[in-house]
Amino acid sequence: MYDNNSRCILLTGITAFLTLTTLSLDTRDALPKVSYATALDWFVIMCFGFVIASLLEVAGVHYFTKIGSGEPGLPESDEDSEDGEGEYQVGEISISTTQQ
Repeated sequence: MYDNNSRCILLTGITAFLTLTTLSLDTRDALPKVSYATALDWFVIMCFGFVIASLLEVAGVHYFTKIGSGEPGLPESDEDSEDGEGEYQVGEISISTTQQ
């Protein structure tokens, strides 16, 4: 796949976000109720902030390197051509994917 790395990073970020949500909800049930934020609350809030910041960073880098640069990407591969052969033009470079 052409964009497999971005998908993996996105899925890892979503998994971390859901894990932190489960952690924060689960620890609230086990700890006594207080009216102020505890150190664990601040830790989870900071973790949420870092996960959101890293997802925004990945989205920004992806946008400015893949979409915003104006460079054409590799075309999507056809589902019916399983041999993997073809020729693509990326900028001034011609890429041939013939098998030998």
